[in-house]
Amino acid sequence: MTLESLLQTDLWHEFQKRVRSEKRSAPDVLADLIQEYLETREDAEIHDAMARKARKSGYREKDAVNIVRQVRAMRGR
Repeated sequence: MTLESLLQTDLWHEFQKRVRSEKRSAPDVLADLIQEYLETREDAEIHDAMARKARKSGYREKDAVNIVRQVRAMRGR
């Protein structure tokens, strides 16, 4: 689906309607959703990588989760 075809769908029109009711712009909300998706995917990839490393190293899953949290905290600074 192209952006042009998306803009013609009922889905997009319903999205715009709901966003307007929140007094926001559809492109801004869409940009926020895309950013959230990318961050979520990045977090999942980090978690998966850490879990693989933990399994190889003998760490428990709990230890890998703590390491991921530390990485996120360092990234946020």
